[in-house]
Amino acid sequence: MKSKHLHRHDIELLALVATVVLAVGGYLLAGLGAGPQGGTGWRRIDTAAVRARIRTGELSDREARWYRAGGAARGRTRP
Repeated sequence: MKSKHLHRHDIELLALVATVVLAVGGYLLAGLGAGPQGGTGWRRIDTAAVRARIRTGELSDREARWYRAGGAARGRTRP
């Protein structure tokens, strides 16, 4: 019959998990109050502005000619 008490390795594992959870939680909470920072995280792209710059010739649409929305999601990069 097995003992229902925690063994030393069980306590060590629980301590490690608790430490990781606290560290990740602290990191996430610290990032919430930081506000937007330039050069980090995801960027919102103004697609209307990009298209306008392509029309005026400021940007090239060479790569966009073969790109199809959703192609990468299906594992394809070119039609």
